[in-house]
Formats: sequence, structure tokens, C-alpha cells
Amino acid sequence: MLDINAMFKEQLKKEQSTATPKAFLIQVEKDPVHSPSNENVFKVVGRRMDTDERVAVVTIKSAAGQAVPKAGDIMRADKVERDPAHPNHQIFKAKYFHTYEQNGFCLSAVMQPLPVRKTEGNGMLGAQVIAYDPKSSGEIINGAEVRERLTSVILSQLKQWEAEDPSAITHDVAGKSLWGAGATRGLTPMVTVRFADQSFKVFGAGAMHVDANDKSKGVRFPTDNELRERIAKTKGVVQLTNVVKSLVDQGAPLSELQKVDISVVPGLVINVGRDQVTMNERTGRTYYSVPEAYEIAKEGGGSYAGHRETFIHVKMTRTNKLAVVDTAPVPGCKPSPKVPLFANEIARIEARQNPVAAPQKAAPTQGSQPVNQTAQQAPTMTREQALNVNDFPEETVDHKSELSQQIREATSGTQAQQHANESMQFDAADYELEGLDEDMAIIEAMNSDLGDFNEVDSLLQQAEMISAQRNAPRMG
Repeated sequence: MLDINAMFKEQLKKEQSTATPKAFLIQVEKDPVHSPSNENVFKVVGRRMDTDERVAVVTIKSAAGQAVPKAGDIMRADKVERDPAHPNHQIFKAKYFHTYEQNGFCLSAVMQPLPVRKTEGNGMLGAQVIAYDPKSSGEIINGAEVRERLTSVILSQLKQWEAEDPSAITHDVAGKSLWGAGATRGLTPMVTVRFADQSFKVFGAGAMHVDANDKSKGVRFPTDNELRERIAKTKGVVQLTNVVKSLVDQGAPLSELQKVDISVVPGLVINVGRDQVTMNERTGRTYYSVPEAYEIAKEGGGSYAGHRETFIHVKMTRTNKLAVVDTAPVPGCKPSPKVPLFANEIARIEARQNPVAAPQKAAPTQGSQPVNQTAQQAPTMTREQALNVNDFPEETVDHKSELSQQIREATSGTQAQQHANESMQFDAADYELEGLDEDMAIIEAMNSDLGDFNEVDSLLQQAEMISAQRNAPRMG
């Protein structure tokens, strides 16, 4: 039964957030118009990507080298306020902005930033983030299907360049494919396999050298056999398969094993630009903005970075690798300790608890948390003063409401959200960040030189030794 009061409150909250946003993305329709009296102040007109409204935004450059958006670019407007001089039009002022140029990508995905690490031997600093799209579905199998289907399901989720349905980790907000140029270094497809409150990760590869002895020949996608061999070497896969075999050998009926749900959900590991890491390390800051927006408290003290919906800027580096160059938490979200439940997982929970009713697919909604961006002020006046300049040519922006779409999204199932929140409670045993950081070191090594599979074997053996120090996954 639908809770109409809860739906009403949720829709009202969404309407208020839409009317008074803290930040949003727009796709710029034409080159900006600069203020005649202050060339750092400019106005852009474009389509607001969360509501599909046509809006105008007045903002100001933070530094002389800051990229100003051009027609076709995506711009993020931060610390946004409605222009009081035009209350009946979709005209906003933004204290800060960030440009996602057409030669890069703007992802809007759930992100977990991983710790900065130092590579032994050369002392180079590096980091990775993991991105997910809980609005996509992944795939669910049951315990009785593990031996026959687990490897093939993982394989299909690792081959993200073949994904039939675009998601937030295969395409950016403008619809461009991350894999449009073919095999790409800097990206590592992965899956999280979770079941019975346990989980483990399986890492694939985004690029392999065509010729390990001649790297100038470029890169290619891994073959199915190469990925299957990698899957077979993953300790979690071996353990889960052995557990199922053991239960069957002990006489466990298939009908009972069919009640065990095993989710295989895709993720993407993205290297962080080295300049981004070292620059922030020198200034004593972390490479991702607003670190407190990701903090999850550990029992007994301390914290680590959780998962939160984030705008991720990815660009091609000088060494032909894709890398993260900027991140900003999406307003109206809160961090979660675990990877949020995917749409089909929530639907399965609903179906199991109420098998008569039709399952409702819904991605977990998020709470509210402000975006906190920092930047230099304009040298001659405050931002507030600069943004009060109103010497642009007059231009009205029509308001196009998408309320019906928002109402449809608001009816996505409040009960499912309660189950999602219960499933994301923090369990310290699930999070061994030191081990995860070592995994990322192995990923980077595998991504940098993947031509020789014997070398990969050695790296995977290292991963196995690290994994052996953690809790093993269990059934039931």
C-alpha cells in the first residue's frame, strides 16, 4: 500500500530542491556573452540537465586560466541563487562554475574515492576512484546457478564496451560513450558480487597491449578467454563456487539454494590524474573536493570515504590515458558505507516480501547535504558585487515544467527505500581499506602493462595474498 503522506513530503522536497538548487549541470547552447564592464563575468544559456528546462546562468571566472564553456560544453553551476531581478524567469546567479569541455566527459555517478598511495620503487603518488550506477540493474542469479552461470554473468558485466543499455558509468551526461574510441587505458571495469551480507570484487581490464614487445602498436580489448582466466583466479569466485559445491555434496536441495540471491553489479575504476594528486598533496589537501561529504565514521573511532553521487570530470592525459581531473558531490545526497542497492536488487527485495504485488524498481533516494566549493575571488570586487552587474543584452528564458516526470519518479516505492537503508548499515568487517588500497595498486600495475599474461598471473598472486588476510565470504 502506498504511503501518500510520505510520497507528498518527498515530492514537495523535490519541488523545493528543483526551485532553489544549490548546483546543477547545463548543456550550453551557444557561446557565452561577457559583461562589457567586467570581462570575467559572463552569461550562458542552455538546457538544465536535471529538469530539462531552458535556463540562463550568470557567473564569474575564479582565475585567469579557468576554462569558460562554449557551445556544446557542459557547465556545472555551483552555489546557485535565483536572480531576484527576474523572478518569473529561469535566470540564476552562480558564485562558481566548472566547465566540462567536449573533449572530456562529465559523469554523474555514485563514487567512492580511494586513498592516495605511493608506488614502491619510484615513489610516485597515485589514486583511483570507483564509480557505480545504482539506477542500472546489473544481474541477479541464485545459489543453484552459481556453478553454471556465475563466470558468464561476471564476464558480461566486465565487457562494459558492449553494454546494450547506456548507464552512468558507460556514458557521460551528454550521451558520449567512454569507450567510443575503443580500448582505453586508465579505466578498469569491475563487478561487485554480493550475497548473504558478504561481497567481493572482480577486476577486468580496459586495455591490453596488442604486442607486449612493441607498445607502439597500441592497445586492444581483452578477449573473453583472458577475462575468464582472470575471473577464475579471483579468490571470491573460487570460494563461492566451492561453498555451493560443498552444500550440494552435503545434500542441500536446489530449491533451498534457489532462495539465495547473488547480485553481480558493475562498477568502474578510474585513475586520478597524477597532477591532480600531487598538486593537492603539496598543499595538504585531498584530491577530491569536500572530503567531509564522503566521510563514514568507523566504530571505535576514525573514518573512511564512503559512496556518494558525484559529478566526475574525466579527460585524456598527455600519455593517452583517461583520468579524473575534478570531482564535486551532487547536492541533495548523503554518503553510504556500502555500494547502494541497485534497481533490480530493490525490486527483488520487494518481490520476496510481497510476492503478490508487482515489483517496483527504484534507485535509492539520497538525503540532503550542501556542496562546498572553494575558489579565489575576483581581484577587483567581491563575487556578490560582480554578479550584480546587469549590463547583458536582455533575454528571457521560457519555463518548461517537467513536473509530471518528477511525480512519476516520486512514486518509485518508499518501502524499498527503507529496505535499502537497512541493507547499507556499516559493518566494519566489510571494509578493510588498507587491503583495498593494495588492490588498487595492483589494478594500476595491471592497467599500465597488460601485454604479458604471465606478469598478470604474478600480480594476481599478490592480490590473492592480500585477500587471504581478510574475512572470507560465506554462504548463509
